[in-house]
Amino acid sequence: MRRALTREGYVKLLGKTESYNIYLIDRIVGDWNWDIINAHLAHDDVNHIQGIPLSMRFPADVRYWWPNSDGIYTTKLGYWLGRLGHIRGWELRFGADNDAIWKLVWSMNGPLKLCHFLWRACSGSLANLGRLRDRHVWETGVCEIFHGAQESICHAIFECQNVSPHWNPSPFHSLLMDAPKNSFGELFLWMNTKLNMDELLSFCALAWAAWSFRNSVAFNNPWRCIISGALGITKLACDYKKYNAAVGGAQNSVFASHNSWQLPSVGRVKVNTNVVMIAGFGVGLGAVIRDGGGQILAVGVKRYHGEFAVKLAEAMAARWGLALAQKLGVSRVELEGDASSVITAVKQQQTGRSPFDLVIDDVKEAGSKLVSFVVSHVKRSGNVVAHFAARLVPPSGSEYVMFDLLLYLL
Repeated sequence: MRRALTREGYVKLLGKTESYNIYLIDRIVGDWNWDIINAHLAHDDVNHIQGIPLSMRFPADVRYWWPNSDGIYTTKLGYWLGRLGHIRGWELRFGADNDAIWKLVWSMNGPLKLCHFLWRACSGSLANLGRLRDRHVWETGVCEIFHGAQESICHAIFECQNVSPHWNPSPFHSLLMDAPKNSFGELFLWMNTKLNMDELLSFCALAWAAWSFRNSVAFNNPWRCIISGALGITKLACDYKKYNAAVGGAQNSVFASHNSWQLPSVGRVKVNTNVVMIAGFGVGLGAVIRDGGGQILAVGVKRYHGEFAVKLAEAMAARWGLALAQKLGVSRVELEGDASSVITAVKQQQTGRSPFDLVIDDVKEAGSKLVSFVVSHVKRSGNVVAHFAARLVPPSGSEYVMFDLLLYLL
């Protein structure tokens, strides 16, 4: 077992660490030296490097334990990885954060059957034609209803024409257009950053209803009305949560959350940030800076190639938005976003070794240099301008910032 774990943690050395630290990182701009990287490294290595964030602080390199959300090794997780095996461990390394998913699923306060459905969907255990094809049980993984696409969990629940009448009238239709659909777990975590817990429960109930309807069609016993069935399952989940709250008592939120954008305190500027996951490209970071009267001081977008976890991308957006505010020379800043994970990490002063913690440390370091720095949470409905900014396409390069402009976005 020791030998297997040693192989699992094998590090590919490119040469002397000191030498490559000079060439691979451009310390002036605080980014990777892509000309050198693309010229000397393999394509797979370049793809992995694209997903590694850098800090302008250039702290000392430390190893982190990737199976844990905070990057800190524990004996329990060490044995867990050893039993899990190399293949499954590799999938977890480059997939969603299963520890965060597990905690989120079982904190939903929904029916147990709903929680079991969510965990099976996030872990890829729901039976579909794509999975049967991978296990050599079925010859093809093509959807039997929409023959032009391979059936996956996300396709069966969100994209198939069979469930279009289910999602089109829902309040989550526009949100699903921007959601990542590489895996249900990634989509689930992304939705958690955009919705409050009540909205997330309703969304999960609708996903459960869509899967149930898909199964009824697959077994030739379709529901008479998909809308009535979806409403019934949603009501079941909401009633279950209300009953638990009445019996067990109400739970207080970690922080207050606004439904709409509000003016900052006198003397402060407010920085709103958001991200957009761009399929086949990477992520777009958006930032909007307003003064105490609500007038826009700056709007910017920055794009990164590579695959980033949603939580990490939200933290990178917060860091970049704060850096834009510092370029304006302001000293009193209120940083606001709709990602609860970022707001919680900054407020609770949590520590860790993961890339997410590296970026959060940058945010806290930059905030400590200001005269006044506070963070606040706003729901997605109050963060739409930052969302639109993240969707902008820079005319040239990867970053574009507009100062002192009143945009048509408002």
